[in-house]
Formats: sequence, structure tokens, C-alpha cells
Amino acid sequence: MASAQQHHGLPNRPSRISLENRERSSCKPEAYLHKVFNDPVHGHISLHPLCVKIIDTPEFQRLRFIKQLGPVYLVYPGAAHNRFEHSLGVCYLSGRIIKTLQKRQPELNISDEEVLCVMIAGLCHDLGHGPLSHLFDQRFIPSVCPDITWKHEEASVTMFDYMITENHLEGEFEKYNINKEKRHFIKKLIECKPEKNSDESKGYFYEIVCNKRNGIDADRWDYCTRDCLLLGIRTNFDHKRCMKFVRVIEVKEINKTERQLCFRDKENGDFYDLFYLRAKLHRQAYQHKTTFIIGEMIVQALIKADEHLKFEGQGGIMKKMSEAIGDMKVLSALTDEIFNVILNSSAPELKEPKELLHKVVSRELPKCVDEIHLEYIWVAAETISELKKAMKIGDTEYRIQIASLDFGMGTDNPIENIRFYSKHNLNNASRDKTKVFPPVRFKEEIIRVFSTKRDHQSCKRVKEAFRAAIQQIKERMMNPVEVTANRVIYQRVKATEEEGLHGGSGHLQDVGLSELAASGLGSGAPNLGPAHTDKLPELDPQNYKVFNDPVHGHISMHPLCVKIIDTPEFQRLRRIKQIGAVYFVYPGASHNRFEHSLGVCYLAGRTVKKLRKQQPDLGITDEDELCVQIAGLCHDLGHGPFSSLFEERFVQEMQSNCNWTHKVAAIQMFSHLIKENKLEPEFVTYGLTDDDIEFIKELLNVKSDNQDAEWKYKGRTDSKRFLYEIVTNVRNGIDADTWDSCARDCLMLGMISRFDHKRCIKYIRAIKVNNRYQICFRDKEKRDLDELFFIQAKLKDMAYQHKTTFIAGEMIVEALRKVNALIMFKGTDGTDKTLFEAKDDMNAFCALTDDVITQILNLPYPKREELEHLRSTQEPDPSRIQILVEGETTWKEARKLLQNVLLRKLYKFVAEIKPPSVEEFKSQLDTKIAERGLSSNDIMCQFVEVDYTPNVWNTVAFYSKHEPDFATVQLRVSKSHLKEHIFRVFCKNEQHFATLKEITQDLKQQLPR
Repeated sequence: MASAQQHHGLPNRPSRISLENRERSSCKPEAYLHKVFNDPVHGHISLHPLCVKIIDTPEFQRLRFIKQLGPVYLVYPGAAHNRFEHSLGVCYLSGRIIKTLQKRQPELNISDEEVLCVMIAGLCHDLGHGPLSHLFDQRFIPSVCPDITWKHEEASVTMFDYMITENHLEGEFEKYNINKEKRHFIKKLIECKPEKNSDESKGYFYEIVCNKRNGIDADRWDYCTRDCLLLGIRTNFDHKRCMKFVRVIEVKEINKTERQLCFRDKENGDFYDLFYLRAKLHRQAYQHKTTFIIGEMIVQALIKADEHLKFEGQGGIMKKMSEAIGDMKVLSALTDEIFNVILNSSAPELKEPKELLHKVVSRELPKCVDEIHLEYIWVAAETISELKKAMKIGDTEYRIQIASLDFGMGTDNPIENIRFYSKHNLNNASRDKTKVFPPVRFKEEIIRVFSTKRDHQSCKRVKEAFRAAIQQIKERMMNPVEVTANRVIYQRVKATEEEGLHGGSGHLQDVGLSELAASGLGSGAPNLGPAHTDKLPELDPQNYKVFNDPVHGHISMHPLCVKIIDTPEFQRLRRIKQIGAVYFVYPGASHNRFEHSLGVCYLAGRTVKKLRKQQPDLGITDEDELCVQIAGLCHDLGHGPFSSLFEERFVQEMQSNCNWTHKVAAIQMFSHLIKENKLEPEFVTYGLTDDDIEFIKELLNVKSDNQDAEWKYKGRTDSKRFLYEIVTNVRNGIDADTWDSCARDCLMLGMISRFDHKRCIKYIRAIKVNNRYQICFRDKEKRDLDELFFIQAKLKDMAYQHKTTFIAGEMIVEALRKVNALIMFKGTDGTDKTLFEAKDDMNAFCALTDDVITQILNLPYPKREELEHLRSTQEPDPSRIQILVEGETTWKEARKLLQNVLLRKLYKFVAEIKPPSVEEFKSQLDTKIAERGLSSNDIMCQFVEVDYTPNVWNTVAFYSKHEPDFATVQLRVSKSHLKEHIFRVFCKNEQHFATLKEITQDLKQQLPR
């Protein structure tokens, strides 16, 4: 978690380590004790030291591995963000609100302790979420425990207590005057349940984190802003403006007077924007038809796996997933990684749930065949079970979804529950009197029906049965007991029949037709809508699929690219972080190789299309265009866990000078993907031959030594060598891969980049330079390319090779080395492969993702059952037991390393030196260490080379507008030399820290000034 001080080289201040140990009687420590987090939504946010203590616990770090939007990520590639960064955002916004009130209205007597309590409540409000967020508490738990009412808010409170006890934080809370009574207050803020006998003058505190009165709260502000950013959905609502006008005012209600959060009267339009945005997010993402059906399949897989997956609970008792609601130790071990555990399991008892999840990643989903938008609400005696009976087809043939879209308060207008004040009377608030363009209604519901079989006849049969059932129910409806201007209300009788995925829709088991529908006013007739015809539309093979991307917006993909995307081999990239261990420094860096690959495919396609349109003489064909796009899509198929960390550090430390690269693996995985998914006919359909497939493979591993020498590639002739520079340009690095990674990383890291790849593409041309075609740029783009190289160096300096990124990565690699032979993956031939061996077997490599670290953290030693069995036998095998015990010890050591990464108990940073000769300095350091009796194993060194003026200008050719077909290399001379060599030293054993500090200081003083 990079601090501003680390980023910008500010003057030295007292270190956090030395200051943290001082006695502090106040809950408001010096500002420099606060820690700064770089967030893509809120920018640089500083958090209280006690909040940092909470963040650095396993219970909170677990939120890094729980997707904020659950299965939405399988629909929107950008929705890779997790509960971790959302919780930081809510903590920050909660603090902003309460501090604004404290400063603006001193008469409220808000204490610093109360400010801290509100921030902690915002930070911890989502501690109780299970795997895939709301999928767990709203759909899985009700299905397996129908008699239990359980919400994640309750678990958040229980987890909060568990976290304090397990990490012995009572003293830390007391240090900042947060006693037991105030901790109870925090828990009530999380639940949004004020005590009956609590001080009514403090009631507005319960409206900051979670506001049940009207939904205007920090939680909603953060998730709406964050979700829109990463889903690529535009928003007009500005929470920063909203905060400027918040006040606490005494409001007269029917029976009493109470203090509420109130806002300026002119802000009512902004709140309509917020509530409309909420409904839009539900329509387009949260309750999207594909989100729903994927969620149903995942829930069903979890239900089937529940009996067979066990986790160690309190007291060492092994428990099921469904029992996690009563055991925080089990819940703390449950993350989204459970998806991958089931998907890659070879256990026969998990075969059925594994097949379900395989269908999810292969996109073999039930097909939505009809949806009915209903304008008004029914509350009727009929239930889903009766709708199923009326369908008169087998309940395994279809699924039903009811999407309820509203402003957060059902059919009511939440604006009616907000109180507004005017600038002329700051202490008097009333209801909204302007009624600025209010919606006609505040709730809409949609019934969708899915066919479990995707063929035309099955889809038509399900659709006809659904329409007939709706009509039958309409005719049997009871007489209305109340008619209003907005709805028709009927008597409701709850469903008593349990619903599972095979019986309709798992989480809708207590839903009657009140959730189904809406009829015309008083008519009871559902509005079936003119858009639905009796004949299902045939799929046009040339229809492109549109993906919503937070960087590039709506991007369309060729159908063959979509076929590749919908394979397990490509979907695997969803679980590999784009910039590896950087996520443990920058909370926003949760993006994965999946969305980056889509971005590179899109940019490569735009580039080749631009060249084709602008320069028809180049002879670019449809096949060329498609091959370049596929290469962009598949260029990262060969990455292992944590991306470059696996290739550059784990593989090299397991076998020095190993020539394995992710590019070589990408070619192997591409071949494996085609073969395993039988895609050869699809390639033929779109006109691609074996030569084209060979061309794609060459693009996946372009070699620099072939660039200007005799032409050695077979996929395309020398006249089209420029095509080999679009995805990966080994000549100078100006390519689609670099453009996307820079833009995406800057967005997610919260950094500003002035480089514009869109402008760069507009001026791109393929021109002969030294009688060979290469990619060239307009001469006036030199400054823009300067910006590109600068942002690359900045990202390397501040993120990729940040000292915390490096040492966290080293500890992860050390853990992976320890468990190399303890975690096995099934190879193509059915034999087990180690972590290191998996890289050469694509069947095993498919199962190797970032989830390997959560497997080490949360799952028991793989050979635990065998060890327990051997110990219990009458004639145990001592040698085998010894091997297994040693393996269990190693497993625990690896787990401890990873826990230390999450808890920020990293190897200690000793010094940073900029020597004229790194080799000479390293030699001197080794000598001094040996003289003091230390071992090289006690230290860890990092060498960083940051070049803000890279030596690639002699390879970039430019043309002028007067001579667009003539390009030359124009050498750039930098006015200042911005190249640094940095040598960092870390201490692995804390007892040697002082000695190493002394050695490095001595060597530093000997350097020439």
C-alpha cells in the first residue's frame, strides 16, 4: 500500500515503525501516522492507524478474494474489483461525512472517538460476506438452510468480534479510547440498528454508513461510483457535491422530533440521478439475465458440493460451507477461490458440481427465450410453484427469473423520505416541494424464462408454455381488493414449496406473483409487449458480440473471438492478476489478464483496420485482420499465477537459466484450446487455414532476432512484416499490448497518464524503411510517444518494482517453492504434475491460477487424511508418516509466509542505494556481511533500473504530412539524463536488522558524491 511519501520522495519524517510505539492518549494521532492508499475512485485517501491495524488482519485481507459483484464479473470483464477496495472507499466516505459535520456544526459535539467509530463501521460493514458476495447470503444459504434467516450484516458483527479477539486488538482499540462500549456502538452502526435507549440526538450516526431511511449513505455512494467506473457505465451523480451540502437538522415527524441528515433543496435532482442509477445498475448488471443464470448454476454447484467440502472450524472440527454462518473460522476461510477448487477437483464426489461450473466457463448456459416487462405490481395468491404447474412441461426444461427494479424502496419514492433545507433557513428542513420531473412509477418487474436446452425447438416449446401459463394465471386472478393510481393489489399467499434450480429458481422460493408482475391499471392483463414475436430470431453468424470495458467502452468482438473467449483455457485468465503482487500495494489493481486480453484484441483490430482502410495498397485481407485480432486476444494465454512473477522469479528460482517463457506457453495453450474445444471447424467457417493458424502462433512469439534479418516466418511474406509489429512490437515496444496495459494500469492504480493511444492510432502508417515495411508515426507525435515512455517508466518505478511489490512477490514465490511438490495438478496423461511441471502440460497448466495462494491459506494440508489414516492404523509405516509430517510442516511454513504477506509482516526494508556500479557494490556488501558472520540467506536484494528516456528512438520511424509514404528514423536528444540504477536491501531475519543497517550506511558513505 504505497504511501505518498514513498511515491514522491518527500523529505524524511519519523518512521511509522518508531512512532507507532509511542504512547498515545488521543484517538487523533499526528497526520503523518495516517497511511495513504491510492484508490482509482477517490484518489489518495488517508486512513487512521487503527483502521490500518484492522486492514492488516487475515479477516479483513480475506475481502481481497471476494468479488464485489459476484457473478457480474462473468458478464462484465471490468468488474474484477473486490470487497476489499470497496470497504476502504466506504471507510473514507464515512469519515468525510462525519468530519464535515464535525467541522461545520460544532454544536453537535461530535467527538474524535465518534468520528473514528463511524470510519471503522464503514471499514468493517462487509466483513461477513461469503464467496461471490450476495450470491452466498441471498441464494446459497436460503437454499441449504431454509429455516434460518441469516444476513451478511449479522456475520459482519460476529466477524468484527472474532477479528478483535483473534488478533488481540483490544489494546489497540483502547489506545485510541475505543472501549468496549464504543465497540458495541460500532457494531450497531454496522447493523444500522440503534439501541432502544440510545441517545436520540445521535440518531443521524446511523444514517452515514447504511441509511435505511432513504438509502443516501456512504455505502451506496461508493458502490455506485466504483461499479460504474469498472462496468463502463456512465453516471451523472456526484457524491462529492452531495457531501458539501449535508447538514444535521431536527425534523418533526408524526410522533417525535429527531435529528436527520438533510441536504440542500437544489440537490433533489441529483438524488433522482442516484436512484435512477441504482435501478440502471440492477437492470444492466446486477439482475442482467446472464448474471442471473450464471449465479443459479454456481449456487447449484455449491449446493451439490456442500456435503463434500470441509473446512477446519473452531476447536479443529471440520465443517461444511453451509455451517460457516455459525463459525467465523470457517467463514474466514471461504472466498471466491471455492469456484476454482471445485472446477479443478478430480474427486469423484465433486464430478456433478464440477460439470456445472465447466458449463459456466464454457458459456454453455440456459438460453433466455422470453421476457415480459410488467408495468404494475400484482400481489396474488398464485406462486412460482403454481406458475410451474401452469407451464405443463417438465420443470427441468426451464428456469424462471423475476427481476425487480426499483429506487431502493419498492413502489415508494425514496425522495419522500429525504428532508431538504434552503440557503435562507439552514435549520429548518422539509419534504421536497419542487417535484422536479419525478418518474411515473418507482418499480418495474420483469419475468424471464430460460430454456435449459439451446436448440430452436426446445426454446420455442418453453416460450409457448410460458406464454400460455401467464395467460392462464391472468384469467384465474382474484378480484382486486384495492385499486390505486399506480398499482393493482391482490391478496398474497406465500409459497410453501421449496424451489431449487431444477424446479424453477433457487432463491425465489418464497416469492409469489407479487414479484412476478404488473398489469395494466385494473385490467389484470400483463403487457406482453410488441417486441416479442412468436418465432425466435436466428443467430446471424456475422453478429459481433459487444463487451463493456472500463477503458475502451463498448467494444465489439468477432464471433470466432467470442468462441475462443468462451473456453475454459481463456476464462482461466479471469483468475490471474494483470500486475501480480502490485495488488498487495495498490488496492485498485484487481484487474486480470482476461480484460487486458480483450483490450489488446480490440486495439490490434482497430490498428489493422485503420491501416487497411487508409492504405489499400498494403493488401491486408479479412484473414489478416482476423488473425491479428486473435493474436491480440491470445497473446497472454501462457501466463502463470501472478503473471510475470511466475515466469521471471518462480520458474527461474526452480531452475536457473530455464528458457521457458509465457510466450512459448501461449502457443502451446492456443493449440490446446483449439484441440480440446474442437474449434477447427470454426476456424474453417471464417476462412482461416492451417497457414493462418501458423501465422497466429508466430504473432504470439515474435522474436527480435528475426525482425531485420532474413525473413524466417512462414505465416506471411516479407511484404506484410508490419503485421508482426501490431500486437507485440519487439522493435520499440509501441504496440497494442503496451497501449492497453498502460491505459488500464493507470486507471486501476489511480495514476494520471497524458498519453492518448487513440490519437496514436489515427496517425499510424506502414511505410518502407531501409526497404522493409514497418509501423511508422507522424512526426508531430514525438512528444506523445515521450509521454508513453515516461508513463511506462513511472509505472515501473511506482508500482511494478515498488519495494513492497518486490518483497511481497518474493515471499509469495518462496511459499510456492515450498509447496511445489505438495499441490498436484492432473496432466494430459492422467499423472500428477507439480507446480513447476505444470507449465509444460497444458491440461495441468489450465488449473494453475492465482487461486493457488488462497488454497494454501484456507485449505488443509492435501495429504492430511492419509496422514490421519496412517496414524490410526495398527501397523503404521514410519517412513511414510515421516514424509507426510515433513510435508505438513512445509505446508504450514508456506501458509505462514502468505499470512505474513496479508498481515504486512514483510521482510524489513533496510536501505536504498544508488551506486555507480551495482556489481561492485553487491560484491562489497557480500564481503561485509561475511565479515560480520551473517549469511547471504539473511538478506534479500532488489535491483531496479528506471529509464525515463529509453534508447528506442533509433528504431522509431516518423513521416511528415507532406511525404506520407517516406519515413526516417529521427534521433531524439534528451536535455537531461533520467536513468537511475537503484539497489535495495531487505532483512529476512529481524534480529540482524541493526547490523545490516550499519553495514549499508557505512558502504553508502564510501560512495563518491
